Amino acid sequence: MEKMNGNFSRPKRFWLENILLPAAAGNILWAFLQHTTNLHTLDGVGSIASIYVILVVMMLYLSLDWMILVTRERPDLPAKFLIFEFLHIIALALVSIAAVKADWSSALYFFSLYFAVTVSGHLMHAWELRSSTHRPHLLLYGNAIGASLIGIGWYWHPEFFVPVGYVLSLIVWMFARKETIQLILSTINQSYEKSENDDADIA
Repeated sequence: MEKMNGNFSRPKRFWLENILLPAAAGNILWAFLQHTTNLHTLDGVGSIASIYVILVVMMLYLSLDWMILVTRERPDLPAKFLIFEFLHIIALALVSIAAVKADWSSALYFFSLYFAVTVSGHLMHAWELRSSTHRPHLLLYGNAIGASLIGIGWYWHPEFFVPVGYVLSLIVWMFARKETIQLILSTINQSYEKSENDDADIA
């Protein structure tokens, strides 16, 4: 039996990569489809668009985050990574569910919870080992910006400030990890081209 020593064992990484993250992605997709079927229950184009923006941001972020996790080199990761990643996945699922309830007053609690988890995780350097950019402070600032806009949304036009908070946070996150994202996309493109060449050789 593998010794943990505060680090991931292979089964735990398998659960994260192949079960927890895909399950969260499925939850967000379900929320997106549920929102589409409930458009008649929402008031105003603003609320409809806001919820779509939040869900699309979640889908894009989770897709890129999963690709970073499964394609990067795999160093030993501390136990705090597992704790905050699990909390992060739960928060993502709660955000997607809250987004389709069409009740901003209650959904704001879950939107706030998401940024509370991410800000706390970055303060604890829980995800620092996953970053090849050496920009942990930029990642923290991006989440702090999102949290600040959620705070404004508690008092004024949440249908505007909440999605803007998520979009700005995603933009900062993508900028901080742009080298890693570019490397992953390049690797995927090379694999696709190699597959096409192999198929041509077979034909």
